[in-house]
Amino acid sequence: MSGPRGALATSLAVLLLALGGCGEDGGGSDAGGADTATEAEAPSTDEFIEQGDEICMEFDEVQEELEADIEAAGNDTDELAALFEEFADEAESTADELEELGAPEGQEDEVEEYISDSREQIDQLRDAGEALADGDTERFTSIVEEGEAKGDELQEQAEAIGFQECGDDSS
Repeated sequence: MSGPRGALATSLAVLLLALGGCGEDGGGSDAGGADTATEAEAPSTDEFIEQGDEICMEFDEVQEELEADIEAAGNDTDELAALFEEFADEAESTADELEELGAPEGQEDEVEEYISDSREQIDQLRDAGEALADGDTERFTSIVEEGEAKGDELQEQAEAIGFQECGDDSS
């Protein structure tokens, strides 16, 4: 990969931060989606936010570790691609956990959209890793730019739902 070592690491960090700290995915949502858990007993809004933010705090810890690993990988595109895949797997697990909570009554559509959009961004993360593995810096840069816009949108959605940690991009 061409370009200064710091520029690649910075681009990666920007993409990771754009992921917003919670609820991203890498594809593979079942057709039932968030409705599976909400049919049983929907959590209250306070319970949902508390449990969701706890899930996001756990994800934030993993994100911090991966950011350090990415910084340490420098321009090793194979290592970076593997780290992107690992990050996508962790994000997908987080999205699954949020989905399993079910949505509070009256917020089903907002939560389903948040999780769906998160899964789209996880796909972007996987695509960015593939672009790195292929040495395609132009495609990687394009994906990073798209990821930044999607990250902003996800942050707004998380805040509108009421999350404190999931919508916090300061981690």
